[in-house]
Amino acid sequence: DKVWKELLLAAIGEQFVGSVREDDEVCGISVSVRDRDDIIQIWNSNAKAVEDATVLDKARDLLKDVDLFDDFYKCEFLVIS
Repeated sequence: DKVWKELLLAAIGEQFVGSVREDDEVCGISVSVRDRDDIIQIWNSNAKAVEDATVLDKARDLLKDVDLFDDFYKCEFLVIS
């Protein structure tokens, strides 16, 4: 619950703005509770901006009391039609 609350408030409060390029934004967050490992996903809208993103660093900063391991950054394109 704490992880979801912190990430949700960070997204609503635009705390990820400094972690992505000007032409990018965080467009989704999910937390999946599993038996062995929980999965936290944070999506951004511009996959071409991955080189400049520091979203993982920001998530680590927001969740200092949570042991995050096996983290990786994966980008996907958001298609709006």
